[in-house]
Amino acid sequence: MDIGAIVGIVLGIIIVVLIIIGIALFVTTYNILLRLRNNAEEAFSQLDALFKKRCELLPNLINVVKSCVKEDDFEEILSTRNLALASKNVQEQLENEVVLSDAIKALFAKLQNNESLEALSEYKSIKKDFDQLEKQINISGSFYNDVANVYNNRLELFPSNWVAKWFKFTPKSLYKF
Repeated sequence: MDIGAIVGIVLGIIIVVLIIIGIALFVTTYNILLRLRNNAEEAFSQLDALFKKRCELLPNLINVVKSCVKEDDFEEILSTRNLALASKNVQEQLENEVVLSDAIKALFAKLQNNESLEALSEYKSIKKDFDQLEKQINISGSFYNDVANVYNNRLELFPSNWVAKWFKFTPKSLYKF
């Protein structure tokens, strides 16, 4: 066997190995992006479940406090609730949920010094439920943001940014408390 044939065989083996490494890198990168996207979507679904639970509790709150609050306050909360429920995408929903959180906090602030409500066990119970739910939303929102940040960062890093563009991976919106 002459040297030219040996060089040809060695170069062929090197090219095959490089192609295999390239394919393995591509597949690994794609799988990592897919796993990170699925983790972010799962984290959001947990957050979304808490948002829906909060929306389900709102009518109970309104029934308990309606004698102590103006009709306008209920209209604001119900309209922001309806906006949150009717959101067309994740970013819009996250923005609407922040507005709803602020409206609920404002309502509780107005009710804070109302002695007749503070004496009602129903009010104490629903206030406790909302406080616990807000804590859970904050924890779940932080977790979602952490997972979404890892995913979003990976979309910008080389070589995964190429794979992300080819397969149209899009960044996740963050929850702004």
